[in-house]
Amino acid sequence: MKKLLSLFIPLIFLWLHSHPSVVSAISNTFSWLFRLHLTQTPISATGEIFVKVATWGITFCIVGVIFKKLKWFNSQVMSVTYCMISAIISFVLSYVVMLFEQYILTIAIILLTLVAVTAVIYFGYHFHRNTVKKKGD
Repeated sequence: MKKLLSLFIPLIFLWLHSHPSVVSAISNTFSWLFRLHLTQTPISATGEIFVKVATWGITFCIVGVIFKKLKWFNSQVMSVTYCMISAIISFVLSYVVMLFEQYILTIAIILLTLVAVTAVIYFGYHFHRNTVKKKGD
């Protein structure tokens, strides 16, 4: 399999060299990734740590699953794929963390209200049920 693949790699480079639009698309993709890393939203240090750890874990899982399904483990291709997927996931997680940090007070009020309403309904139901049982005895 490696010999067959090594025969096709020079053909792929020759094809890429003869099609400048493909090379342009690849260079545009990498420049987009570079700009994406430079324009990430500002988040706190804790949020940044969470984003980096979550990005690392999610990206390794995704790349592992993709290449396991393909049954093709090539470290160079995997590292490029990891870089692209990592950039996209990092950007998305940074945006989610930024929104979470921006609206944390609103989120906390909504969650506390839901917990309070759920507690009132739960205790009210059990109080009503115990009262009905005592009257029936």
